[in-house]
Amino acid sequence: MEDTVQNEEIFKLPIHLYFGTCTDRKQDVLDKRAVEWNMSFEYILNEDFRYLLDSYLERKNSDNRNYFDLIFFIHSELNDIRSPKVTASYYQHNGFKYPKLIFEDGYLRDSKGNKRFFIRDELLAKVGESFSEDAEYHFIEFKRQR
Repeated sequence: MEDTVQNEEIFKLPIHLYFGTCTDRKQDVLDKRAVEWNMSFEYILNEDFRYLLDSYLERKNSDNRNYFDLIFFIHSELNDIRSPKVTASYYQHNGFKYPKLIFEDGYLRDSKGNKRFFIRDELLAKVGESFSEDAEYHFIEFKRQR
């Protein structure tokens, strides 16, 4: 029983998905934007990431599902689920800021909010890879943070 309680505590932790730079195609676009706006590439990289996340969250299908609701549905095969709240942030590595996503916890919920489902590590890796392909940012890893 104690192991179950301890394991459930892990799923209450926020999940950070770390990304690095972007694809060559996207880098060309962001390089041009940095020059046009007279801003650093680092700033443009992180702002573009934040803008992409916001647009993915705003666009909803006819069932009122956003990008992450659908990506979790595709990879989990659980019907009528909602992803945890997600925000964009950044982390520092070797003095440079890189983008990351933060899920507020490790649960998927049904649309009514009555049931919760644990987000397993394998599913997080698939979601990170899917976002990487769609957004053109290189997925590095995820961590459940204390």
